[in-house]
Amino acid sequence: MSAFVRLALVATLVAATASVPTAVEAGEYAKCEGKKDATKCNKKYEKWLNKEKARSTPMKPSMLNEKLEPWDADGKNPFATDD
Repeated sequence: MSAFVRLALVATLVAATASVPTAVEAGEYAKCEGKKDATKCNKKYEKWLNKEKARSTPMKPSMLNEKLEPWDADGKNPFATDD
């Protein structure tokens, strides 16, 4: 892998990490905004999202390059998002 490709990949990862919200505010999802029963929608969506998270494993950045290993931690992995 060329140095330019690696640099572009790292820049993409940094940009993705900076633009991804870290947490959903009080369990309110954009999908449920403006719905008649937003509380019920948020609860149902959160339940579904937790099931999906349990069924999947995010890719670790160190799989791309061993120098990205510090980003493998749960709180730092840019691939471990809901998006």
